[in-house]
Amino acid sequence: MSLLQMSFSGAALIFVIAVIRAVAIHKLPKKTFLILWGISLLRLLVPFSIPSMFSVYSFVERNTDISKIIPIMPGGTIEETFAKHLPSASIWPVIWCIGTVLCIMLFILLYLHWYFEFQTSLPVHSSYMEQWLKTHELNRPLCIKQSEKITSPLTYGIFRPVIVMPKDTEWENLKQLQYILMHEYVHICRYDTAIKLISALALCIHWFNPLVWVMYILLNRDIELSCDESVVHKLGLSEKATYANMLIGMEAKKIGFIPFCNGFNKNAIEERITAIMRMKKPSKLTLLFTCLAVIGVTCVFATSAGAKENVSTTDTSVTNDIPSGVIHGIGEPNAEELFANYPDSFLMIYHNPSDEVYDAASGWSLLGPATSWTLYYGAEAEKNATYKFTWGGE
Repeated sequence: MSLLQMSFSGAALIFVIAVIRAVAIHKLPKKTFLILWGISLLRLLVPFSIPSMFSVYSFVERNTDISKIIPIMPGGTIEETFAKHLPSASIWPVIWCIGTVLCIMLFILLYLHWYFEFQTSLPVHSSYMEQWLKTHELNRPLCIKQSEKITSPLTYGIFRPVIVMPKDTEWENLKQLQYILMHEYVHICRYDTAIKLISALALCIHWFNPLVWVMYILLNRDIELSCDESVVHKLGLSEKATYANMLIGMEAKKIGFIPFCNGFNKNAIEERITAIMRMKKPSKLTLLFTCLAVIGVTCVFATSAGAKENVSTTDTSVTNDIPSGVIHGIGEPNAEELFANYPDSFLMIYHNPSDEVYDAASGWSLLGPATSWTLYYGAEAEKNATYKFTWGGE
């Protein structure tokens, strides 16, 4: 698949996920949307797709004569056709490269700025923190630091994660510390920083696609929503009001955009508070519907059109209204005229007396006055496809 084909099919998938999210954000488990966004990232970054008869593109190709709107490329799919007919010019690759490089440079500069700021942070020496680290071991080294450069907690790093706390944190408020540390710990355990890195990569590659920007924003929101959900379930649903009040307390402490970091921030705070207060244990019916939704969206919108069915050999008419039949002859034929009149055809050459079969390239020079040939066209060409030797074209 080309970049435009990947972007087109990815945009269709993102649109569907965004609609489902708008309707069911407070009805389905928040992990549902992380799974769906993960599928959309695969669609945007993996340069091939799995064909499926359940794909929406298969349905459209079977039931819509799209060629009346936009000519379908021979042997192509709807995604390929739309991508092919997008405005193209030799300057397009240059524009794409410039946009991609600028996006990557922006993310790198922002990350490096904050990375060097965090290098000045100091370790936190606290008996509570030391005890907390002992009871929350990871397969990676984890440390907790404090910095006067930030106003709300955050986490950065994938292989050596660091939880950074504001220097003016209320260290005596153990309940608040428990909520904050649990929130950051969930981010670390789920490798949310890596997910943000991958989504940023997809954004840099598909910067020209507005729906990819929508995906990037909503994915970052859903990472926080899912983290909140996980924390509340770990602490108990009875703690959700207290946890929500703690978020409200953090709402005024806004920090700038820090790429590839997780933490408490002001983004969609109302949505987070609403989601927490409406949170409840999902029923079996909800879980079943969630599984069906993920499978359905994947099969219908994340796959490509299935293989086209062969034309029936009993059909007497084919595409372009060309009749079906066989033409026999001896000696050198007027090939250009034949193929001009019968474009959906192929020529089989029989070299007498052994009746060996040659295609046009190898047998043309062997033609003589006693050489027989046969031209198959229309449905007959499909019927004899086993012996198909194409001349001069298709």
